Amino acid sequence: MKILSVSFENVNCLAGKWRIDFRDAAFSDGLFVLSGDTGAGKSSILDAITLALYGRTARQKNISDTVNEIMNRDADSCSAEVEFSGEDGDGWRASWTQRRIRHRDGSSDFQTAKMKLVRLSDGSDESPPRLDAVKAAIAAKTGFTFDDFTRTVLLEQGEFDKFLHAGPKERAGILERATNTAKFAEAGAKINERARAENRRLDELKTAEKLASGRAAGARPREVVESERAKAAETADSAARRADALRAEKAWFAEDAAIAAEALALEAGAAALEARRAPREEAAAALLRADSARALRPYATAAAAARSAAAG
Repeated sequence: MKILSVSFENVNCLAGKWRIDFRDAAFSDGLFVLSGDTGAGKSSILDAITLALYGRTARQKNISDTVNEIMNRDADSCSAEVEFSGEDGDGWRASWTQRRIRHRDGSSDFQTAKMKLVRLSDGSDESPPRLDAVKAAIAAKTGFTFDDFTRTVLLEQGEFDKFLHAGPKERAGILERATNTAKFAEAGAKINERARAENRRLDELKTAEKLASGRAAGARPREVVESERAKAAETADSAARRADALRAEKAWFAEDAAIAAEALALEAGAAALEARRAPREEAAAALLRADSARALRPYATAAAAARSAAAG
């Protein structure tokens, strides 16, 4: 969106008709300053731009049948018009007008404001029937909502911090609309969708190729198929014989393990018996010595008696 010209009449302190054409050679460098003393009408020019495009201003949000502080106090009408190149590449003219109604008692109110949207190339009026619909149509052509426009394109005094303090998502959306990167996002989405479609088509072609290969394999000569079948049967028989041999070998190993376990048990029993034999032999020798001692007991008794008699 690019503003080409702005025209207005009786906006704030700027009574009468005024026009600025940015297509003039004086603006060919593309950089200029809007300057002047306080109250000279700098903000009035900005008000005229937002009036033409959105039917309101940053300083006065509500302009109605009863309230209009934008209109010059001595005037009976107020208007604003902006020519711009839209997001669609066409040239457009957006305009806003309102008239004052003066009553005999000295009071006044206002007619309902009117807005129009006209194509510059052929002068065709593209205005919808309702005022809110006209505002929506103009916003669509500019590519900005009122809030976006006043935060990026046209910043009132002290309003820049609103953009700086906007949330990340809100600021990203504003910048996207301001720089028109939405077109790139849209193009990227279309490219991704095309890529997915082509990948699906590729998968379908691969599947069809596999099916065709399978059908081609089934059409081989009969003798080849019979030979492969015989080889497969021979391989199966060989595998079965090998399995039987492995099962027999497994059974042999199991039997050998059982024998080895039994031998270990016998060896353990023999060791236990051998461990008990020495104490038993010692006990038997002690018994023999005891029996021998009992056999000598009568002789010992007689000898003791003889020694006693001799002593007496």
